[in-house]
Amino acid sequence: MLRIGQKRYDDAWADLLACHRLGRSLAKGSTLIEGLVGIAIDRIAAHGDIVFLDGVKLDAKQIKKCQIGRAHV
Repeated sequence: MLRIGQKRYDDAWADLLACHRLGRSLAKGSTLIEGLVGIAIDRIAAHGDIVFLDGVKLDAKQIKKCQIGRAHV
């Protein structure tokens, strides 16, 4: 959210995607705790996605770019 305040929207979205990747990677761990923490991180990132999309007014081209990046998570 810091990068949103700095109007660095591409970097902010990249940070959110990294959080999703981290959470999903951790959720594949061999212990229950790793799984639960991974799920929690991914859920927090999902909430961040909503805050990002609500707070940043994107045009159609930027939204398309976000969708493409999200497909590769």
